[in-house]
Amino acid sequence: MTVYVDDFDVAARVGTLSRRWSHLVADTPDELRNFGRRLRLPLSWIQKSGTPLEHFDVTSSVRRRAVALGAEPVDYVRMQQVIAKKRLAAAHAESA
Repeated sequence: MTVYVDDFDVAARVGTLSRRWSHLVADTPDELRNFGRRLRLPLSWIQKSGTPLEHFDVTSSVRRRAVALGAEPVDYVRMQQVIAKKRLAAAHAESA
């Protein structure tokens, strides 16, 4: 199982924070939650929970910490491939 963090690095305002944001994704929901806890991210910050698009939005500094803790840094194109694989697995699980 793997946790991924992309290089999206888009400027955006989330609540009161104007920062540059990337995405933290994992192969499984449990792995995402466990890694989020290690990063001290509130689980309420998970986006699109319960879907193949489930992720945390993370700032540049959190991205660096994630990589230091073992997240695989990927480019945005590779992240889309990871998400496509998760969507395919979810579709197969629903049809089984």
